[in-house]
Amino acid sequence: MQKGILAVACVVAIALGIGAALGLGGPLVDRVLAEDEGSEGDRGPEVQAVRTAVAERTEILDQFSAVGDTRAIRSVDILAKTAGVVTSFDVPSGTRVDAGYLLVQLDDRAERAVLRQVQARLGNAQATADRTIELSDRDVAPEASVDTVQAELDLARAEVDAAQIEVDDRRIVAPFAGTVGLTDIEVGARIEPTDVITTLDDLSQMEVIFNLPESLFTSVRQGQALFATGSGSDEVFEGEVATVGTRIDPVARFFEVRGVFDNPEGTLTTGMLMNVDLTLETRDSVTVPELAVVNVGDESFVFVTADGVAKERAVRTGLLQDGSVEILEGLEEGESVITSGLQAIKDGDRVEPKVADAGRTLTAADETAP
Repeated sequence: MQKGILAVACVVAIALGIGAALGLGGPLVDRVLAEDEGSEGDRGPEVQAVRTAVAERTEILDQFSAVGDTRAIRSVDILAKTAGVVTSFDVPSGTRVDAGYLLVQLDDRAERAVLRQVQARLGNAQATADRTIELSDRDVAPEASVDTVQAELDLARAEVDAAQIEVDDRRIVAPFAGTVGLTDIEVGARIEPTDVITTLDDLSQMEVIFNLPESLFTSVRQGQALFATGSGSDEVFEGEVATVGTRIDPVARFFEVRGVFDNPEGTLTTGMLMNVDLTLETRDSVTVPELAVVNVGDESFVFVTADGVAKERAVRTGLLQDGSVEILEGLEEGESVITSGLQAIKDGDRVEPKVADAGRTLTAADETAP
């Protein structure tokens, strides 16, 4: 302050000297003093026009993305239970069939003959048992004979059941409703129990199998929502977690997760690559536009406006979603934050807020717009 007074005194002295030399005197001195008084006056800090947005409460989806493979909810290779020669077949590849649909018939003439023999034996055993029981009831036949004929009857019934199984094993049917795959068999060909006749897939629902890192093991639970999209389609399939693996791979540090979703139109099939978004948690949080957050190292700040003054506020951020940042700590719902000109704003600056247009997402262009 003393230096300022000294400087003013010097200016006045010089002005007086020059004025005296030139005969100007008072007018020049008065003007110099007036200008100096203007510089010493309090003009006040400049008011900056800024855009602001209101901190809102938004539903946040905590998601994790992965890539998985599809598999039919039920899928089997159709095999013969016994060796035999194909006498007829109806394998409608790519077509959906009902459970029990006859796909292949093997030669069963010998088995049917055996079945007729044991059925006749069963009829004879049944008649013998009926007569013996009747005689026993009249005390004509001993009780021991009843036990004998009953055992023979049970044996005959077992022989019929075994013969019927042999006949049924030569009828290869669909074990459940599903879509039939390709086949290479022909009438007259002999097939063995190890030969794959065709495949059957239940495509009404699909499984998607994917891996997640060990760090998420305690966060994944059965029933959590997931969304899957195919690499060649924009269609989104909504489903849920069906099974969570109980072991973590000690090398890759991953664990397996299986999700399930409906496939009513049969759009998907086994072996397709899917992009999966797993929703770990849904929560309501305070959010602000991404442009409102200033990151300095590991710290984050926003500028809150109150009574026309910008106040710097440290915040703890969460997830980024649809151009907005989740604020976990440091900001309350309804507070106004500055979204433009942050490079020139300092704590305590006077500002003139202009609220962003309702319903419009702030972009990088708003950073420079007043």
